Amino acid sequence: APTGATLTSGNYSSNGLNFIYTDNLTFSVTYPSGFTVTTTTAAADKSLVITAMNWVGENTTNKTLALTTALAAVGAHTNSYVNPNTGAAGITLFGKCATQTISVPRVPSATSYVWTLQDGAVFVGDATSFQVTIDFSQVPTPTAVRTNIVKVKAFNGCNYSAEKSITLTWDAIATCPESGNNKEIATAVASNVSQIYPNPATDTFSLDLSTTLGSEVSLTIYAINGAVVKTSKVQLVEGFNTVSEDVSNLGEGIYFVKLYNATNNETIVRKLVKR
Repeated sequence: APTGATLTSGNYSSNGLNFIYTDNLTFSVTYPSGFTVTTTTAAADKSLVITAMNWVGENTTNKTLALTTALAAVGAHTNSYVNPNTGAAGITLFGKCATQTISVPRVPSATSYVWTLQDGAVFVGDATSFQVTIDFSQVPTPTAVRTNIVKVKAFNGCNYSAEKSITLTWDAIATCPESGNNKEIATAVASNVSQIYPNPATDTFSLDLSTTLGSEVSLTIYAINGAVVKTSKVQLVEGFNTVSEDVSNLGEGIYFVKLYNATNNETIVRKLVKR
C-alpha cells in the first residue's frame, strides 16, 4: 500500500504497517490524512499490490490495483419546476411560487455534496445530498438580470470534484396563484407580519405577527450562501406574537430568517443584517 497507509485483516487487526502477510482473503486499507493522488505521485504510492504465496514461493504475476482520489464530474441535473399556471415543466427555470428539487446523478465514491445558492434562495431540509429542495421566494424580483445560479460539487472525504454551475431563468410569474403551498402565510395563517427589527441587529432581533390559531413553527437562519447557521422552535399563540432570537454569536453579514409551519407548508422569510 502507499507510504503512510496501514493494512489490516481479520487475523491481523493491529498491524500498523503498509504491508501485511495474511491468509485472509479480505483486508482493509487506512490511508494517511490528506492522501491525494496527482500526476507527480510515485507509482508505489498510487497502487495496491497483491501477491499470492504458498509459503514456498510467490506467484510470478502480481495483482496491481491503481488508486485515484479524483472524482468524476457532476452530471446533468434534473429540476422539479412546474409552471403554477400551466402545469408545464421547465428544467431551466426557477419560480417564486413553490419550492423546487434540484438533483444530479450520484458521483461514484462521493460521500457528500456541497451546494451553493445566491440572491436569497434558501435550502429546505438537507443540503448535503445529491438532491436539494430550494425556496426561491425571497430572491429579489428580477429586472435586467433574470437568472439565478445554483452550484454543486461532490466530495469523497479527500477531494472535491469540479464545481458544476446550474443556470436557471426566472419564470416571470410575479403573482402566485392562491392555492396549495403557494398561499402566502400572511393570508393563510398570519397577518400584520412586520419586518425584522432592529435591522441591522447586534445581539437580538424581533419580528411581530398576528395569527388566527396557535401552532409551533421552526425558525431557521441561513447565511447568504444558503448554509444553515441556527435553528430553533417557536410556539405561536392565537392573536399577536413577537418572535425574538439571539444572534450575538453570528458574524457580521447578511442572513435570511425563515419561519416555517410544517402542518400547512407555509413560510415567512425576512432579510437580516448582522452588525
